[in-house]
Parts: sequence; structure tokens; C-alpha cells
Amino acid sequence: MITKYSGPHSCVAISSTPDHRQLTARYIASRLVNVVSKDPSLKIKVLQAMVNELTGGYNPSYDKTWLGKQIAIATIFGDWDKSYEKLPMYLAALQKYNPGTEVHLNAVPSVIPGTVIFDQVFWAFAPTIAGFRYCRPVICVDGTFLTGKYKGMMLVAVSQDAENQIFPIAFAIVDRETKESWGWFLNCLRAYVTDRTGLCLISDRHGGLVSFTKDEPSWRPPYAYHRYCARHIRANYVRRHGQLAGKQVFNVANEIQEIKFEKELNKTKRFVVTDGPDKGKEKLYNDIMAIPLDRWSFAHDGGRLVRNPHNKRLRKL
Repeated sequence: MITKYSGPHSCVAISSTPDHRQLTARYIASRLVNVVSKDPSLKIKVLQAMVNELTGGYNPSYDKTWLGKQIAIATIFGDWDKSYEKLPMYLAALQKYNPGTEVHLNAVPSVIPGTVIFDQVFWAFAPTIAGFRYCRPVICVDGTFLTGKYKGMMLVAVSQDAENQIFPIAFAIVDRETKESWGWFLNCLRAYVTDRTGLCLISDRHGGLVSFTKDEPSWRPPYAYHRYCARHIRANYVRRHGQLAGKQVFNVANEIQEIKFEKELNKTKRFVVTDGPDKGKEKLYNDIMAIPLDRWSFAHDGGRLVRNPHNKRLRKL
């Protein structure tokens, strides 16, 4: 045991190491909790740079920083399991403080006594239910992935008011996009939000959604008319055939006058695909014509998509 040393002191490193064993995920969380509370969407690389500055030059790994962010989020908002446990209380509060709000939570039995497993939930706020009566007879629906610990899909329905502003109608959390989940969501819309006839339902071409609207009378004419979102169609063609193909299909879809529609459509007959498995082929015309014209073309949609009370076109729904 060395009890006395008269040489140079060397306990402090001349330069910091890239990482440090005491720079744990929990320590990172404690230093970042205020930052994450203000903006939970901050990228991990940004947080790494912040940790480097706060610690005087230490560089935590990406994985350690990511875990630190998750711990910070759990500290601020609670962990995932506890959040799901509080969901019934939150939904009850929505209905208590927003009388008329529709909430429908489905759960399945659990092997643990006294507990159930979350399945799906639908909710629509009372003010939006009332307000939709004065919106255009248009409902746009779409889904987006949940990115937390427990995966799933959020389904959303919106409309458009007289000032061309987006008007939210209803929301749902489901396991995934299927015919059954879309059917449950649309049936909830019919049962709890609106019984209007002549609705225009706009969506992408998800197979489950398309199949349900074909089979369900309340979402077929004259009660509802299903149309496809031109932006989704363009995105599909960009992904499959390149930017130019997507742009050309979008131009065709957006023409109101039949003469101009035919002119743009004829261009697709000579259009050579520039990307994807059909590169170099003139396949665009046959491909787009496989979709019924009244589903995607403004010139053939029967006026469901394109007219407002002043006979002006709604180009962007």
C-alpha cells in the first residue's frame, strides 16, 4: 500500500475518453429530462451533442443516449404500461368534461384475474360531432403507425369546413389496418358521428378499406361514394415508376374538363416508365386505367369531390 508519493499528480486524464463507465443511461436521462420535456421529438444525434457539451467532452454511444431518452420520457410522462392502465380514466375524463363525447373501448380477457388486455378504442369529441353537420359532406380517412413500445395504428377521420380548413371528426387506435379494423372504425362513424347520406369518402386504396366499403351498404351509393386520394395515387406511382410518372398521373387526376383530361390521359399512352420493374415500358396508361375513372378523376367523379357552394373547385382536400 502506497501511503505517500512525492511524484507528479496524474489522477486527472490529460484528455477525456470518448465514453465513461459512470456516464450511464440514467445519468444521461437526469441531465436531459428538462430538454426532453420541452421537445420529446429531439433526434438522438442532437441529444448526443448536448451530452457532450454538458459533460465536458464525453461522447455517449447512440444506444446509450437512446435509452437515456426513453428513461427521461418515462420520468416525464410515465412508462408505457402505466399509461395504458390510466387510459380508462382518461377516456372517462373526456366524457365528463366534454358532455356528448363518444368513447368506445374494446378489451379482451386476460389470464391475470381482475385485468383485461387493450384491444381498440374509438373516440369523437362532442364539438366536432356537432360541427360536422355544417361541414361539406366529405370525410377523409387515413392511418398512421404508432412508434412507441406497443405498436399499432391510429385511424383518423377529417372533413373540410366552408373556409377550406381541415376539420377533425374522429380517431381510433387499432392493432393494424385490416378489413375488420377499418370496418369497425367506419361503423362507429356511422353509429356515433353522422347518418348523413351522399357522403364522399376519400382514402387511399388499402385493400381492407376498399373491400369493406364494397360489402357495407351504409358506405355504398346513395349513402356514400368512395373516392381515392390523388396524392396517395401519385405517391404510389412515384414509388413504383419514378417521379415523372407520379407527376403525370397527378396531372391527369386533377383535370376537371373532360377535353383536358383526355389530352393529359393520352400523354400516358406514350409515357415510358423511368424506374422500377417496368422501366423502359409504355405501361402507364393501362396501369392507371385499371382503376375506375370515377374513383380518382375529378372529371368523372360526379361532382362529389370538386364543388363548393360557390361552384369553385376544391383542388386540395
